[in-house]
Amino acid sequence: MNGAPWCFNWACRLGSLADTVRGRFVSALFSTRALRTTAVAVDKSTPTLSEAIEACLAGARKRFDETIDLCVRLNLDPRKPDHNLRGLVRLPAGVPRAPRADDARARGAHLVGAEELVEHIQEHGVTFERCLATPEAMPYVSRVARVLGPRGLVPSEKLGTVGVGIGALVEAAQNSVHFRTDPFGQIHLPVAKVSFGPERVRINVLAVVHHLLSLRPESVRRRYLLGATLSRTQGPGIEIGAASLAER
Repeated sequence: MNGAPWCFNWACRLGSLADTVRGRFVSALFSTRALRTTAVAVDKSTPTLSEAIEACLAGARKRFDETIDLCVRLNLDPRKPDHNLRGLVRLPAGVPRAPRADDARARGAHLVGAEELVEHIQEHGVTFERCLATPEAMPYVSRVARVLGPRGLVPSEKLGTVGVGIGALVEAAQNSVHFRTDPFGQIHLPVAKVSFGPERVRINVLAVVHHLLSLRPESVRRRYLLGATLSRTQGPGIEIGAASLAER
């Protein structure tokens, strides 16, 4: 364009400038739309507990009774000893499994004994889901601790699996589920079956959440309960609003 009139050169420059401005305007427009879309996604309120339960139960298959699981997200650092929460939580509306029934055996214990129970474990391995003991029986437990330890079955007072009244321990264990903090500060546990219905599911979920709130470590300064997710065996995870989890 060196030989072209100066007015033509300026017109070309203005045209290029206009294209640049137009391109930036279009980019800004798309960015604004993207921000609006993101804002809508972020501001969208999460379901309440009742809404989440209703959505979780919707479309459940009738071929079998699906288990409903709860994942509670807590502001925990598993690297800190006092942040590793574990134990038993009682489910007042029933546990999502059929109790084994056979003073202890009459209440649902699968195996009962001391020396004979140690021999059973040594010969057949672990054939039970939970191990309970009285303080007097702990010396027998130590003989098979290497077998029980890797499975997390060694009885302890912290887990509520050691006590004087073995019958009461068995009855409590039949109505409770075990929980433990995972490496991400979350706690996963089964809370119900689809056949329980909305109200029984709600009662058990709130029982778990309130129990976890009572175990809040003193070192947690910021918000403790971050949220939760409810899901069934063959269903999607449904987010639950943290505010509705604190209801009574």
